[in-house]
Amino acid sequence: MSDPKNPLSKDQRFGKLIFETVLYVANELDEEDKPSVLRTCRWVDEGKRQKIKVVVGTWKDVASFIANNMQSRGYSEKDFSTGGQLKNSTSHFLPGLLYLQEMGLVIFHNEKEVKGGRGQIEKKFDLIKLPKKPKSLDDYLLFFDKQHENYQKLKKIEKISPKVLREPRNFNVPYPRNRYFTGREEILEQLHEQLIQQQAVAITQVEAISGLGGIGKTQTAVEYAFRHYHDKKTYEYVFWVNAETETNISINFAALADQLALPVGKGTLDEKILVMQAWLANHDGWLLIFDNADTPSLLEPWIPNNPAGKILITSRASVFLEIGISSSFALEPMSAEEGTKMLFRRTEYKETESERSAAAELNDELGGLPLALEQASAYMRKQRMSIQEYLNFYRKRGFSGALKKKAKPKNYPESVFRTWLLNFEAVKKESVGSSELLHFSSFLAPDDIPYRILTHGASHLSGKLANAFKDKDEEDKLFTLKELLEPLSQYSLITWEYDRPCYSVHRLVQAVVRDTLKSAAATWIERVTNAMVMAYPGNGFKYWSMCEKLLPHYFRAIEQAQQLSIESDILGALFNYVGSYLSDQGRYNEAESFHQQSLTLARKFLGDENLNVAHSLDGLATIYQIQGRYDDAELYHLKALILYRKILGKEHLDVAVCLNNLALTYDGQGRYEEAEEFYQKVLELKRKILGNEHPDIAKNLNNLAVLHEHQGHYSEAEHLHQQSLAMRKQLFGDEHPDVAISIGHLAKISVHKDRYDEAELLYQQALAMLKRIFGDEHPEIAAGLRNLALCYCKQNRPDEAEPLYQEALAMHRSLLGDEHPSTVSTLNELAMFYATQGRYSKAEPLLIELLALRKQSLNEAPLNVDNTLYNLAAVYMNQGRFQEAEPFLKESLTLRRQVLGNEHTAVATIVDHLGTIYFRQGRYGEAEPLLKETLILSKQFLGNEHPDIVATLNNLASIYLNQGRYSEAESLFKEGLVLSKRLFGNDHPEVATAINNLAALYNEQGRLSDAEPLFLESLALCKRLFGDIHPNVATNLFNLATLYDKYDCLKKAESSCKESLMLRRQIFGDSHLSVADCLNFLGYIYSKQNYYDEAESSYAGALVIRKRLLGDHPDVANSLNNLARLYSKQERFNEAEKLFQEALVLCQRLFGDNHPFVNVIRENLQELREQRNS
Repeated sequence: MSDPKNPLSKDQRFGKLIFETVLYVANELDEEDKPSVLRTCRWVDEGKRQKIKVVVGTWKDVASFIANNMQSRGYSEKDFSTGGQLKNSTSHFLPGLLYLQEMGLVIFHNEKEVKGGRGQIEKKFDLIKLPKKPKSLDDYLLFFDKQHENYQKLKKIEKISPKVLREPRNFNVPYPRNRYFTGREEILEQLHEQLIQQQAVAITQVEAISGLGGIGKTQTAVEYAFRHYHDKKTYEYVFWVNAETETNISINFAALADQLALPVGKGTLDEKILVMQAWLANHDGWLLIFDNADTPSLLEPWIPNNPAGKILITSRASVFLEIGISSSFALEPMSAEEGTKMLFRRTEYKETESERSAAAELNDELGGLPLALEQASAYMRKQRMSIQEYLNFYRKRGFSGALKKKAKPKNYPESVFRTWLLNFEAVKKESVGSSELLHFSSFLAPDDIPYRILTHGASHLSGKLANAFKDKDEEDKLFTLKELLEPLSQYSLITWEYDRPCYSVHRLVQAVVRDTLKSAAATWIERVTNAMVMAYPGNGFKYWSMCEKLLPHYFRAIEQAQQLSIESDILGALFNYVGSYLSDQGRYNEAESFHQQSLTLARKFLGDENLNVAHSLDGLATIYQIQGRYDDAELYHLKALILYRKILGKEHLDVAVCLNNLALTYDGQGRYEEAEEFYQKVLELKRKILGNEHPDIAKNLNNLAVLHEHQGHYSEAEHLHQQSLAMRKQLFGDEHPDVAISIGHLAKISVHKDRYDEAELLYQQALAMLKRIFGDEHPEIAAGLRNLALCYCKQNRPDEAEPLYQEALAMHRSLLGDEHPSTVSTLNELAMFYATQGRYSKAEPLLIELLALRKQSLNEAPLNVDNTLYNLAAVYMNQGRFQEAEPFLKESLTLRRQVLGNEHTAVATIVDHLGTIYFRQGRYGEAEPLLKETLILSKQFLGNEHPDIVATLNNLASIYLNQGRYSEAESLFKEGLVLSKRLFGNDHPEVATAINNLAALYNEQGRLSDAEPLFLESLALCKRLFGDIHPNVATNLFNLATLYDKYDCLKKAESSCKESLMLRRQIFGDSHLSVADCLNFLGYIYSKQNYYDEAESSYAGALVIRKRLLGDHPDVANSLNNLARLYSKQERFNEAEKLFQEALVLCQRLFGDNHPFVNVIRENLQELREQRNS
């Protein structure tokens, strides 16, 4: 009945059998026939949804009932047992229930475990999502199969929409509640009182307890968490973070984002951390527990600044002032009364006078340490030994045998060592494999040791442990592992919950084990390293979750190997795997170090020509490419490619991947022809290996399309994006994030080709699809809003664009935090939006914030820092603050030359802008060579026909125009016009701009008869392209006004200027720089006609706008000068002098004393004074 493509595992089959059994009991058995182990099987109506409420007795009893009563339905005991032993079917009971939970068919009650009787545990759960009240059991089994099939499909796209599979969990304490927890009541009450009054409190230990403690700090925190989440409902969320190392903190924080099902973009470790930090900063009702924070300084960057949440720390340290925490509670050893009570509760023995006396003596012998008492209790229960018998046994073994030969421990309490040794020897008698498992586990990180390390690394284990896993499939290995863990759990040497695929070993137990194995430590570390290499799941998104769980154990294995100076090719492979994962996470500096060490070890032990060397070279090259270190990236990719081809042959997927990486490097360097050649090779090779219809083919088509975009080949890019979209629809269906991404790429092409209405529809289509997939708040939604805002900007709809940008930024800040790359990118776009609107006072602080964020990020690519330097410089340039812009441009140029070399289009861009600054400052001698260098570089890398060439020609021509070198300027303007027509056709905005530039030259030369028809041609073209209401139309009208002024046709000049002013106010509103420009020129026209009132009103209006938008800027000085001249003309000398002086001070501040404009204002002021004194 189940989908043959998605066969059920043993645990899943048992889950199906539980599902069938519960339905059978609830629907087909009368109340009196229902077994006691499946009590309260009854229907509950909840509106349209039906569910069965179930209370399940002991697991073994339920498994027995299933096996004994369901054989008539075609099942046999051998399906769910190993070796014919019925008890083994219980190992699948809880995993079976958990699989039902994954499919959404089961919900556990909050009170997960209920003590039913001596040794009995009951589980409460509901079967839900049943389409109707059952009539036929077979119908429900078909329903189960359909759910299973759907679940398998959803798992395949989990990387796209994890929320489909995950519901948020508010409580993640990794330990079960200790049913035997005893004492500490006063501490728990004081702890809560302090947390009510302040944000953070620590649980420590008294200084008399040396080393690792064992005093019960963690168990006290666990009890507090359960009391105030489950019992008293004090907290809505409880989060547990293992704070032993920075790596542990990082991984645990990332896991919290998964636990809450928060949207995390690509899902890297750093993204999850930033998302979780943002969540903590914006929510209340949470308790955050940092466990084992023995180095308090590690916590400083992790403590949220939000008094609405609470923080509890457990630590061996006693002072926390460095992280701003003043309150701590030191746990004392257990008193005789507390220790006695714990022993009786843990053993469940009846209290007698003699046993109470023995318990008090044993507590004294063990120093009142809860860990030692726990181990002693476990031994007594397992060996059926009374407290008095154990006390005698403990005292006897304390002075003879193996213990007598051991040196007195230095790093842990002696009582723990002695109780551990007794328990360990008992385990060894019961199972040598279990004892070896404890040895192995003691060289891993203590918490959450994944089963995978054992099941996948079994071939590298030793002795009985290796034999236990020999010749078994994965499922049987898992069952074997659980059998080996059982004795360790019974003797309290590990912590283990059946429903989690991992186990933990107390740090103190690990320390004791390692101390007894000092002479064999190197052997065990090598075994651990080998097993860890085998456990590595692979590269790529789908393995990130498992890699997160493995990472602390990788780090522990590497740390121990380095401490003992162990080197091997296997350790090199481990370095490479860790480096690859860290690189995927964007942690490039760490990744580079690991890949370098991997490369060194691979060459040392395997020689220069092997796959490990190739993988390390390729890993390093990928990091360098991402960081913009293209020369290093190219060199290492080429070395890796040679090795891959030599070892694997030319037609291998690793060769294709390396070729693709090289293409990305060449693309980043602006070496587009080489990049295209390699992209084509990748496509050809992948089609041969993977077939024509594969997600990788669609991705490579997309890469090739983006390359064409970079070159301005928009038609070729559009065709390739269409191919990629068609393939993705065929592979994934019409509703898929990759489909939405392809639609977004097509929308971007439509923007490039000025098809704005089409672009808007495509962006809206992509955004709507993403909302259906991810919901209303998700990083992809924010990106979609940003794209749509950009489209509105291109359509000159800023009022619609601004709220979208603001919504996108707010969403990114809320979901991802301020430092997340997506937040930083959106911040950049909003800043540039304000800059293009001339709203520099809003753009500048955002760019300053952005620059600080990018500079402080260790993993930020240098070119992103450069981009912000460049944009901030541009804002200053546009305000005429050239002295402030220049150092940012120079810093940007230095960065680009370091990363890209001297000959690159991006370097040419900065050189061009530096030339522009010098041009605007009148430093023509410095500007001209820079712009000539720009033109040479641009032609070298982009060819003679590229849109950037047009821009550089215009800039250089403008210098010649301002120098009065009209024939040279005319030649370049004409070249730009011809190139624009060839690139874009006759009807294009760039062509209209080129015509306008040439007309401006003729206007400057006084060739009015040549200028007017060109201005009119440009105006007509703009109206044809954009309609009557458009900024370019307004600009052409303004240019005509300046032309008519030179003709002395002042009425025509006034009319054109007024029409331009009306359009600009209609398009941009009353407060815009282009409006100020019109008002300023209109004031000049009125002044020439002696319309002084109108002139004053216009000049004053221009001055107000320019001061508000520009601050200290040459245009402000120009307005001051114009208004002063008007007052001087009216003989309003005092008012005029004040404005001249203000203009002079401003220009001297901007340009220094020797700038031509400074001299003009100085002359005007002198002329005024002479006129007043005459």
